[in-house]
Amino acid sequence: MLYEVFIPAIEEGKMNVTQTVDAENWIAALRSGLAAIGEQGDIVKNVMCDIQENGDIHVTDPKSGRIFRIVEAGEGEVTAASDGGGLSAAKGADLKQLAATPIDTDEHRAATADPTAQVMDVRRTEATAEDVASARTTVDDPVDVLADVFEESANIYGFGEDVQGAVEFVMDLVMAKVDCEAGSILFANINEHELYFASARGPKADDVMGYRVPMGKGIVGFCAKEGQALALSNAARSPLFFKQIAESVGYPARSIACAPIEHEGRSYGAIEILNKSANDQFTAGELEVIKYLGGRLADHVHQVIMANA
Repeated sequence: MLYEVFIPAIEEGKMNVTQTVDAENWIAALRSGLAAIGEQGDIVKNVMCDIQENGDIHVTDPKSGRIFRIVEAGEGEVTAASDGGGLSAAKGADLKQLAATPIDTDEHRAATADPTAQVMDVRRTEATAEDVASARTTVDDPVDVLADVFEESANIYGFGEDVQGAVEFVMDLVMAKVDCEAGSILFANINEHELYFASARGPKADDVMGYRVPMGKGIVGFCAKEGQALALSNAARSPLFFKQIAESVGYPARSIACAPIEHEGRSYGAIEILNKSANDQFTAGELEVIKYLGGRLADHVHQVIMANA
């Protein structure tokens, strides 16, 4: 799929860059576009996205406030990722058994170009003060929010080998600290190439527990597989959105935030929250909360695995 990627200048006098990129999906296009101009690092490891009514994607980097704009330009050599793939219902499996085979996310993937992507055209314009101002947004400082969960989350280690107890503890903490209507924790079944619901909260919590999501499909599958944290407003407009579950249980998703349950480049699944109660826009701080708690849970699972190795 071809994408037009706009990368704003860091400061006045530097260059705004607009590229045409052939990539699997919009985030691969952005990664590759940034790498092509030497902006490598964790810029797109943790992002907030606003899907416009016309399908354009505005991606905000919480650290700098820079807004990258991505427009789907047409068909290329690579087929875009979609919400295709089958949806199955099944009982959950043993957490300890499944956690023993985490997804290798390659923790540096978000900092490098997609090897299948091609940057086909590059256009540069010198940034004015007005350009720089329009390419920035104000994001909240997550420090205070994280400080609030740091001490409480340490209690996870008291669960020992009771992984399910630790999962329920993290799920409850997520719901207490983030203003959302629903949430879930999904673990990976590598052998079946799918994710299953280990815990859920919200209006349709009981209904979703039997479902499984194909690996890499939907926002939660993408985040688990790629080690990516995302917050999306107007989530149903996203090409990554996996609409089958929402339609099956009759619960529309307006906004979604998702973060991997990841330890040292290995993902055991993901935490996903739905529908910000106030304004349908999850904040950088809220995204950091679920990313941090996903890391805590992954660390606990890793310790259980090591203890039983």
